Amino acid sequence: QKSLRNSNFDTFGSEPTHAGAEQRKFPERAQPASKSMRLINFKTKLVLLHLIHVSSEAVARASNITVRLAKLSDISSIRNINLRTLPENYTKEFYESQLMQWPMLSLVAEYKAAGKEDRPEVIGYILGAIQGLDALFHGGKRGPEFTAGGHLTSLAVVPERRRMGAAIRLVSEFHGQLKREHRVNRCSLHVRKSNHKAVNLYKSVFGYTTAEVVREYYQDKEDAFLMTVNLEEAERGYYEYCMHEFSSKTEL
Repeated sequence: QKSLRNSNFDTFGSEPTHAGAEQRKFPERAQPASKSMRLINFKTKLVLLHLIHVSSEAVARASNITVRLAKLSDISSIRNINLRTLPENYTKEFYESQLMQWPMLSLVAEYKAAGKEDRPEVIGYILGAIQGLDALFHGGKRGPEFTAGGHLTSLAVVPERRRMGAAIRLVSEFHGQLKREHRVNRCSLHVRKSNHKAVNLYKSVFGYTTAEVVREYYQDKEDAFLMTVNLEEAERGYYEYCMHEFSSKTEL
């Protein structure tokens, strides 16, 4: 998978064709694709299948969504989205610290209407960090019980741009960044017990399971689910979800 350091998530590369290229006199027997190439092609098809299950209008809208690394200039948009959609709010200094400390785990989703020259609109964000490093930061040693993992801190999408796949895209790309940039294989998150839509998304799409109920985790005393997932399982769950959605919409 490509890193976001120098590429866009929605860029698909292809080798150029040359009009003057020499033609082969005898066709060569096609060589079987390597295992890695078969996997890439399979995953690409599944991502496309994921878009087919929604209406044609929604497909057009979803194709205009891109996910990229957040910049300091995005803090105003991120903060506004957070204030509009979540009861857990943060200061400007928190966002600045997040982007400085975890730049590869701070992503935004942009939407640009087809045929318009306007600047893309930031419609969602996801922020995260790596947990389990405290002992190292304080002079401790990496003992046999040491395990580092990703933690999803905050995820939000503006109400008027929901049901377009932006949240699923953000979580999927966040998982990819955890694996590519930080070499971890698990992720955790806290979610309100009453947030049934979010709990269902994490469970049904990515395979998160509830590890613990944290009593009175939030300021208003509501309990939280601590949910965790193995990132390999999350990736597999995502593509199985795509296949299920496609097959359920194409049944006669």
